[in-house]
Amino acid sequence: MTRSTSLSLRAVAFGASMAWVAAAFAAPQAPPPTRPVTPPSPEAPTAPIAPPAPVENAVVAADGPTAVAPAPRWPRVILTPDAEVVLHFPQIDSWEGDRFKARMAAEVSPLAGGQTFAGALWITARVAADLATQEATVYDMRVAGTRFPGEGRMADRVRRIVTDAIAHRAMPANLQALLAAVTAETVVRVPGAALGDDAPQIDVRRAPAILLQVAGAPVLEALAGTGLEHVRNANQPLFRDGTGNWKLLAGDRWISAPALDGPWSATAVPAGVDKLPEATFAAVRASIGGPPSPLTDPATVPAVVFADRPAELVVVEGEPRYERIGALPLERLTNAASDLFRTDDGSVYLLVAGRWYVAPALEGPWTGVGGADLPSVFREIAPDAPEGGVLASIPGTRAANEALVLSLVPQLLAFDRARATIDVQYDGEPRFAAIDGTAMSMAVNTTFAVVRIGHTCYCCYEGGWFEASDPHGPWRIAQSVPAPIAALPPSSPLYPTTFVRLYDTDANTLVYGWTGGYFGSYASGGTVVYGTGFWNGGVPGWWWAQPATWGCGAWYSPGTGRFMRAQGWIGPYGLGLDPVWHDQTAGWQGWGHQGRNPGAEWPSTMAIGGNVWLRQTWGARRRRDTGNVVVATPTGDSAAGSESGSMGDLYVGNDDNLYRRQDGAWQRYRRTGETGVWEALAPTATDRNWQALVAAADARSEGPRRAEAWQRQWAPPIVVRPGPAFAPMATPLRLAPGWGTIHGRSAIVGPGR
Repeated sequence: MTRSTSLSLRAVAFGASMAWVAAAFAAPQAPPPTRPVTPPSPEAPTAPIAPPAPVENAVVAADGPTAVAPAPRWPRVILTPDAEVVLHFPQIDSWEGDRFKARMAAEVSPLAGGQTFAGALWITARVAADLATQEATVYDMRVAGTRFPGEGRMADRVRRIVTDAIAHRAMPANLQALLAAVTAETVVRVPGAALGDDAPQIDVRRAPAILLQVAGAPVLEALAGTGLEHVRNANQPLFRDGTGNWKLLAGDRWISAPALDGPWSATAVPAGVDKLPEATFAAVRASIGGPPSPLTDPATVPAVVFADRPAELVVVEGEPRYERIGALPLERLTNAASDLFRTDDGSVYLLVAGRWYVAPALEGPWTGVGGADLPSVFREIAPDAPEGGVLASIPGTRAANEALVLSLVPQLLAFDRARATIDVQYDGEPRFAAIDGTAMSMAVNTTFAVVRIGHTCYCCYEGGWFEASDPHGPWRIAQSVPAPIAALPPSSPLYPTTFVRLYDTDANTLVYGWTGGYFGSYASGGTVVYGTGFWNGGVPGWWWAQPATWGCGAWYSPGTGRFMRAQGWIGPYGLGLDPVWHDQTAGWQGWGHQGRNPGAEWPSTMAIGGNVWLRQTWGARRRRDTGNVVVATPTGDSAAGSESGSMGDLYVGNDDNLYRRQDGAWQRYRRTGETGVWEALAPTATDRNWQALVAAADARSEGPRRAEAWQRQWAPPIVVRPGPAFAPMATPLRLAPGWGTIHGRSAIVGPGR
């Protein structure tokens, strides 16, 4: 397998003012009104949730509309009764949770005498985003400080105008443009979790192989009328027949063995497969009479690597082939799909699930190594190189900072207090088991994440928390998330649900949101890793799995901000990588890209997207002004001499002064009296303030390119399927075989009722 082949396997799945900004904040807007538009009175009651307005630039898929993030614009212009406030693109200094701190250049005009005042703002703002469309909203902007020329009443008036204009704004944004403003100097603060740190068993093979993992002793469920028992706690379709032999569906062929550790050999389709329940074993039944894969050699039986503990399988196609990365003293293994490197001293490094391991040779032994302890040559990998994706797993790099930010940005859903409900299904009567170390218990015979605290039940479903006094319901949207739930440790199978939180509320609406942990992305050691690293046992009689960290070759996808996983086995005659989007709320989501947004299945009568709610309701409900209107400056407006076109060139330096770049030269804004003048700047190569300005200018110019590249490379049709999503099940609850993840946790339920 060549390096290009390896990359293509992954790509398949995801496959005078101043002039300004075509790639950061805002949907196309109508021309500025000739007079202020009065928003709803703050005393007016908030309307119930309504269906969102049509989305511009929508792409219509075969089975429904698709929302595509519109091209954003800057600067933002706020029209007030007595001034026009122009806000330039922010320079992000730090990011914590869903809020960032930034510097921002601003202009205010006209005031008395027609003057234009240019100055600097220091702001904080919150961000919400939809990772599937890259549409973001910057809101709850607050001014922490200002610096405008002049003193006295005029300067005070300018500051007051700017502060009042910014308050309670909700501005559209493009997430990639925001990320472009996150540099290696941006301080990203994210709480780390006490994740499991036990290294998996790493097995390197040089021929086709498949990893068979069984968590502890096999949990068997007899399937009536088939003569087969299904192994519930296996990561592959695994059965035992009436003779005690094990039957494994490896890709598109069946193999058999007298024991789980082999020896395995080819076999016919087991008797009884045609009688397996279609609802949960459709993929297994499809093996009957189906055509073989064109990539499969019928004479080849893959080696089965059996593990009853956390394990990773690395398959190399024959003898290892290494290729030097540019002029660096570092080589990349080209005939394996894994991220494997070799340094000049012969040490081999493997990156899997966001974690690094090192060995003296491919055969091991492997030990964990922190990203900060990697040889310095790894930090010299070019971001745009084929290997550049690993930079997200090296602390202190810009890519690592971006990954941390993406793990912090919430996706929001606004639920109607009166209408939002769910229908929780159980396999028989609800059964609960205690959660170790807590006063809570969890339901074990359902795919829904149900927790009981005292006499109240809580359920995390599709990005929101619901509550009921009885396990059967009726369920209503929860008014809050109890503290014990939020404190669940990473060792709990329910840990991903702790990343679903209540973000806002009003008389008719409860706004929930989820961050990266809901999808298995966790901050650790200055980077983002996949999975908690824990391997838990089962509940007696039933088996609930910790969302699997190992055995799937998880790698980070910077274009989506999520980890991709690979199922199946790989090799010269194998089926190749089967990369899938691992959605903690809905199981395997097919061929990658963005998967399904947890909120996509909600009917608009129950919930709407957080971006829609923020822009249509949030700001209007909180604003106390009566005339401020936000518009977008048309591209190319007041752009005399600007080198970067619509992105513009007005910046706040580290010394708190204003700077701009025109015709290749930098200028500084020097305050004189009540206004100021632009004067030439002669920077030196060692001028750190100038270096920071150049970095900010480069990042700003990068925003439009990244937004366009994301749409070209990553944006698939995201189908919105309207309609009720909670019709009662017509048949008893059954889960598909294998480790699926449903409603926030990995679940394998057995043994039947």
